[in-house]
Amino acid sequence: MTTPQPENAYILTLPNELIDEILSPEVRSGPDYDNTKIGIITFCSVCKRFRDIFLWRLYQTIRYHDVRDVRPFLEVLPFQGAKYVVHLDLVLYPIRYIFGYDLFNMLDLLHRSIRILTLLESLRLDIRPTPRNLEDSGISTLERAPADVTPLSPEIVNSLTWVFRTLPKQLLSLSLSGFCLDDAIPGLEVAKLPSLRFLSLDLNGLEIPDDFRHTHFLQGMPRLETIELPVQWCPTSTWFRRVFTRRTFKHIKVGFRGTWHSAAADTHQNHDGSPCEWNTCIAGLFEQSSSTLMTVDIGTISLVIPASVSFPAVTSLTILDIEFGPEADSELSALLAPFFKSPLQTLEILQCHDIPAAFVDHFRKHWPDLKTLRMSELTTIEDEYDPPGIGHPYERSLGEDDAWTAATRRELEYLCELRGVDASLDWEYAETP
Repeated sequence: MTTPQPENAYILTLPNELIDEILSPEVRSGPDYDNTKIGIITFCSVCKRFRDIFLWRLYQTIRYHDVRDVRPFLEVLPFQGAKYVVHLDLVLYPIRYIFGYDLFNMLDLLHRSIRILTLLESLRLDIRPTPRNLEDSGISTLERAPADVTPLSPEIVNSLTWVFRTLPKQLLSLSLSGFCLDDAIPGLEVAKLPSLRFLSLDLNGLEIPDDFRHTHFLQGMPRLETIELPVQWCPTSTWFRRVFTRRTFKHIKVGFRGTWHSAAADTHQNHDGSPCEWNTCIAGLFEQSSSTLMTVDIGTISLVIPASVSFPAVTSLTILDIEFGPEADSELSALLAPFFKSPLQTLEILQCHDIPAAFVDHFRKHWPDLKTLRMSELTTIEDEYDPPGIGHPYERSLGEDDAWTAATRRELEYLCELRGVDASLDWEYAETP
């Protein structure tokens, strides 16, 4: 027979704050986004009080990368949950032959919904102009792809401009991707975002017109601290200087890691017989912010910052997704040289192919205050001092010249231990030829 429970033993007798504290680990946002949402929905369906406690968690972070989910969400948003949305992440693309799933209609829905998001702090908007079929197997996997070269129609650009015009003034972060820079500029010019700190422009800019009328699209963002720019832009230095005149940043990122990475996108050939001015533009932006920069992310081998430029405030440097070539030693040195005198505390070299062993020489001589070192895809060779089978299951059939010697590997590990650096070194073991 079950022992009777006292009347005050039920969880609903507890105050809301305590219930939230007890159950929040089950619904806290994490990498498993979908399962987190399922947990919140389960709690909200238990009773009205649980719903009142946890509903804000359901709407706080909204991420829809399948447009078949985006439209229903935008339709009900004005009636449910709008007062809770803080982070919004949407991918929009038209579906052929389905009424209402064109970009004009969906942007119109977004425009009407975004006006009532009084708590919205971050917006990521990925717009893909090219129509897709309903049965397209890749319809929900558009995490990050190269920006589309297809321009938006004037009607869609006008609708998008209205979205920018009505963005809430408390917005802190804006990330745009998937479409052309030319189509974003009209909206950015009319946006009034006095609180914006972070701007990511992962947009197609292979053909940026040298039009001085459209170089003021950052004026509505007076407090901007972080800028993210793609490698594929090819502006003229005159246009670029006008856009970023008197602008300094604390954080700069150049290059995005794509779902389909193409080494060809990391080159800047001549344009109509004239040399590409991309490096001049980006290097100039770094020099302009040299005294204010605190963190730097570089995702391209094309960027060459003059070694004469120093960054006395940079404490974090990330080099990401670079394929070093036959001149790997000099390429790595060119990337690191401007930061040799920086007071780095964190250094990351991640998803880079054929990182040269010459890195150890640089590490030995610089960054005495370094606290964290993260490196991935490092390739080395076993020797007689390694335990049997240490390379399994990461063996790669590489030539001996592509891999670090075991002695160099141990030297880096020893230096990290000697200096008290928290090192995460991801070694892959190559078969000796």
